[in-house]
Amino acid sequence: MRTYLIALTTLLLAVAPAAASPRTPPTLEELVVTCDAIVVAKMITPPKRTGDRYRVAIEHVLKGDVEGELVVQAQHEMTDLPSRTDERPSAYERGAERLMLFLHAAEDGETYWTDVFRALPAETLVFGFDRSPRRTSDVVRAVRALVALNEPTLPEAKAVALWTHGLRSENVCLVSALVERASGHVAWGPPRERIQAQRRTGARSIAEELRRLVRHEDAEVRANAALYLRGLIDTIEDETARAAERSAAIQDLRLRLDDPDPDVRARVLGALSELGDSQVRRRIIRLLKDPKTPRAERETAIWSVGYLTKADPTLKGEDLVVALLATLEDPEIARYAVAVLRRQTGEDDRR
Repeated sequence: MRTYLIALTTLLLAVAPAAASPRTPPTLEELVVTCDAIVVAKMITPPKRTGDRYRVAIEHVLKGDVEGELVVQAQHEMTDLPSRTDERPSAYERGAERLMLFLHAAEDGETYWTDVFRALPAETLVFGFDRSPRRTSDVVRAVRALVALNEPTLPEAKAVALWTHGLRSENVCLVSALVERASGHVAWGPPRERIQAQRRTGARSIAEELRRLVRHEDAEVRANAALYLRGLIDTIEDETARAAERSAAIQDLRLRLDDPDPDVRARVLGALSELGDSQVRRRIIRLLKDPKTPRAERETAIWSVGYLTKADPTLKGEDLVVALLATLEDPEIARYAVAVLRRQTGEDDRR
């Protein structure tokens, strides 16, 4: 029976105490790529305190070469290091009957920092702080799909096909992970170059899927699809195809400017501004002047001034400056407005 330490994340598939993490949680694909094994397991001997070792019986292997029973070390609360106090905190896993474990082999006995993802009623998991709840069965299927997609020997064309096909899935957990993949922000290990190459090769087909996903029923998917669309379009090598996709994206994004979710509206506005859509100018001015505008939209509107004028310098004007001045009464966003005002008035250019 081999001993493992949880390296990144324990997903509790039964009711367990809520836990907050001090760090931004890793993406699901990052967990899939960086761990040695992923299993769904049944608790045999639950831990009492952090640092305790406990036994689990494997029910499903989603990645790796493991079987039977494993010994796992209970994660330490909000720290990379074992507790230095005599009274260690209660283990988060103690109330779980089943767990999804992302594991690293513990050959050297090192204790790894971990996240704990809470379990909610009706077999639902919550990823991170602001993520929407996901069905456990969807998470399992998404993990399997991401394991297959990250197989090192998978041909690039096949990987792109799997990626675009996954974006059309009804599994929101998988769709969300694949939309994040389109960001190009891959900083974890050898897959970086492989994923970036797939992103360049499939840029147009993936961009088409993101345009469709800005109408998705899930607000997080809509917001991230809008956020990553412009950067993906920039990677389309053919100039004519890139211009056509940009034009299509502007048309699709305009239809979401009045999305019921304020975060989606903010992401859409930012994307249109980065794409150089001058028609959002009036909306930006209205959002900046209205103190009732939600903070996320107001901050985006501030930066959108910079995006627009960078795309088309002829858009600089007194009305934009006046609108930016209206935001200075809010100290939390004033610094953003000041930075953009300096650019608008040419102060940065004189330095």
